[in-house]
Order: sequence, then C-alpha cells, then structure tokens
Amino acid sequence: MAKSISGRSKKRRFTGNRYTIRATINENDETSELNSTESASAKKFPYDREDGSCLINSSIVLGLRIIGKGFSAGKKLCAFLGLPFLSKLAFRNQERKLLKATERVAQENINAALSEIKGSNSFTKCGISIDGTWQRRGYSSLNGCVSAISVDTGKILDIEVMTQYCHICAKGNSQSSKHVCSNYKGSAGNMEVVGAYRIFERSNVRNVQYNEYYGDGDSKGYESVKNFLWN
Repeated sequence: MAKSISGRSKKRRFTGNRYTIRATINENDETSELNSTESASAKKFPYDREDGSCLINSSIVLGLRIIGKGFSAGKKLCAFLGLPFLSKLAFRNQERKLLKATERVAQENINAALSEIKGSNSFTKCGISIDGTWQRRGYSSLNGCVSAISVDTGKILDIEVMTQYCHICAKGNSQSSKHVCSNYKGSAGNMEVVGAYRIFERSNVRNVQYNEYYGDGDSKGYESVKNFLWN
C-alpha cells in the first residue's frame, strides 16, 4: 500500500535569478520565506515587492548592457551556469527601468556640474573640450555620442547621443510614433561635427556660453561651431 504524503507542499516562485520558497520550519506550522539572494552575511538584496524585481536581476541586465550584450547573451550565459534567466518581457522591463534611472542620474550630474561652473551667477562663460565616441570602431557604427567637458573642472556639461537606426522607429506604427530615437542621418564620422553643433546651439538654454573650444584636431568640428564662439 502506498504511503500518503504528509505535510504541506512547498511553493517555489522564480523571478529571474531570485526565487522565494515558503517552508514549514517547526511543529506549529509556522512558515518562513527563504530567499535565494541572501548573502553570506545573511543580508538580503533589495527587493521591490510591487513588480517582483530584485537587485540581482537589475544587476545582471546592467552588466550585460555595459559590455554591449543583450538578452540572447545573458540567456546563453545562464544556461551554461545552470541558472534560470529572465523572460524577454522581464528583461525589457529591467532595461526600461535602468534607462530611466541612468537618464535621471546623468541629468542630475550635468546640472550639478553646470552649477559648479556658474557659481552664484545666473549666466557664465567657460571653455569646453569636445570629443566623440562610437559604439564600434571604423565608420560603420550606427550609434555615437558627443560630450562637452569643462576645461576648468573636467566634468561633463552636456552630451548628445545620436543614432541612425532604431527598429522600433522603423516599424512605422502607433508605437513608433511615440518612440523618438533615430535622430541622425549621415556618416558615422560626421556625428562628432553635428553633435558639437547641437551642444553649442542649446548652450543659451543652459545659461552658459562656451567661449573656448578644445578639440582633437578635427577642423570640421571647429568650423561648425566657430560662429557661436565669436557671437
């Protein structure tokens, strides 16, 4: 005769690389929530109960994006390690959360750098160094970024991110009409020139005038902004 199974069944819930299991711990049927993300010091990683996300999931998505990898690479990595991975929807949600947080922190740092330059003045003049970077080497990159760095403090005062192609923008549906990402047409090498012009063009909105230009020998970049320097 088969033996009956006694005791409560354990309910295990996965959210990416974080899981929770409820188990009976004594004869009084008291249950305890065991967390897979407890560290050796018994401190839990921060956990957002509203959307079920945890720092370990945000961290792995952030790490993947920093090294230029995405969902497929993360899924393959966790498969080799024998670990569960987020669904594509959960991965995209983490990306959106990280994007908002990154944009907010970047803008706060830029505002703080501008305040340091201006001091108690509402308007000031300063010199900046302009430089561009691209997602990949050569002249085939679809994405690039131009930064304006203060020559006095070495802090970033403004950035211009440019992309030639976005798959959401290219769909041409209702979703793409709300998504503005593709903001540049032209060669990858010309991104630095256009980015420098845009940064100088909106300098008045930030109540600052860039009166000195330091570049890396790109005469085209200087030619595009020299009118701002002398006006």
